[in-house]
Amino acid sequence: MKSPEIKNSCARSRAKLQLLTPRETAHLLQISPRTLEAWRSRGAGPPWVMVGSRPRYQSADVADWISRETRGAGKRARLKKEEKKIKVRARAYKNNPNLWQVDLMFCHPQTGAEIRKRSVAPEGASFEQAIAWGEARGMELYLEACKGPKAADESQKKEEPRKKEPEGKRAPTLAALWVDFHHEYIRTQKISTQAGYRHAWKDILPIMGKIRVDKIAGSHLAKLRTQMQERGNVQSSIQQVEAKLTTCLNWAKERGNLPANHLIPKLKWPTRKEKKHVQIYTEAELELQVAAAADLEERVLILLLVDGALRIGECAGLMWSDIRWDVGMTIQRNVCRSTLQDSPKGEVGTIPLTSRLKEALQELQAERPDTKFVFIPKQRKRAYTGDQALAWIVHHIQERAGVEVRGPHRIRHSVLTHLAESGESPYALQALARHSDLQTTLTYYVHVNKIALAKQAIAALEARSPRFGKGLATSGNVVQMPRRRSSTA
Repeated sequence: MKSPEIKNSCARSRAKLQLLTPRETAHLLQISPRTLEAWRSRGAGPPWVMVGSRPRYQSADVADWISRETRGAGKRARLKKEEKKIKVRARAYKNNPNLWQVDLMFCHPQTGAEIRKRSVAPEGASFEQAIAWGEARGMELYLEACKGPKAADESQKKEEPRKKEPEGKRAPTLAALWVDFHHEYIRTQKISTQAGYRHAWKDILPIMGKIRVDKIAGSHLAKLRTQMQERGNVQSSIQQVEAKLTTCLNWAKERGNLPANHLIPKLKWPTRKEKKHVQIYTEAELELQVAAAADLEERVLILLLVDGALRIGECAGLMWSDIRWDVGMTIQRNVCRSTLQDSPKGEVGTIPLTSRLKEALQELQAERPDTKFVFIPKQRKRAYTGDQALAWIVHHIQERAGVEVRGPHRIRHSVLTHLAESGESPYALQALARHSDLQTTLTYYVHVNKIALAKQAIAALEARSPRFGKGLATSGNVVQMPRRRSSTA
């Protein structure tokens, strides 16, 4: 006779027992779910486990609890009667004589239909252990059948392989789509653009990652905007993240993951107040920063910003091979977030050298004849200096100069603005800034003093330039408008 210890050990170590919900367990025990809940609160009833925040019962534990709670000859007889309903046979497995094939047979407790199951006992089990494993497996199947035809059908559906829906019928989640979007689109962009998408995805994933792309609505954008605003992000940063999300959805529409007539959600921003005037450095403040350079390397850096209007990342990526003393320096690479990329922030272009910048560069090259980059890191972990490290050097220069610390890029704005106020051609400014669009130069980089320009125009008129006529206005050189006829005449 098989001992209960062998049955329990085989059932727990060899068989994967199914978890029952409290309602299913109450139905099996023929009690109300509320009674079962009261048992749990008192620590009574069958043992249970917490799966997340939900209690679950193992079918084998329920069976063991029933056997332990059985009292009296009548209940023992009923339990033996239930065990007799499950017939277990074991024989040598045809394909492997070292294994036991276990045949199970019992009647469905509700429909009465005969159920037969054939399984192979775990490797290394003896004949008695195979029989015990079969009885535990049979009890598990019997308890599963006790849950009712509807629950049994649902469990069978879970075991069946899930049928794949035809492509195009169901839109993927944004997280699944983003994987393809990264491999096919983001990886083809510049390194700085890839970094921007990587940082944007950190904000998008918690809110929209599990949402199907055809279900993304304005409410999700509003939640994203609120979360970023609470974290302290400015409007321009939030707009960049929203623009990257829109690019992904447009890409999905072109790829066929979204219908062609699908409307991508957009949220309007409140009307901006009057544009804040950008404070630039005066020409005297720019010269103070040049004079505040502590060594030759700092002087070269500040002159590249003042006399060359370079971006800080382009300064970090500048190599000695890019400089031709008779022509100028060719800007063709950039360092973004300490990552060197083989393309500049703007267009590739050659910037002529001023006399003092040329002299400073030649002195620095004489000190470092064996270096590849103009600026080298102090710790020499890589061949070039990071853009953030150079930005901190500019920060200290501006502090020593006694001017307001506005960062290296504000120097670029200041240089272009002063050139515009002195009457330089907008196309010359575009060539210096290396912008692909002239409107970018005039809109974002030239912060001219409109009042000063208006005064210049009035001064030109008062100077009686031949272009505007000579002398004061008279009846001969001013167009005489006909008098309006009075209605009473």
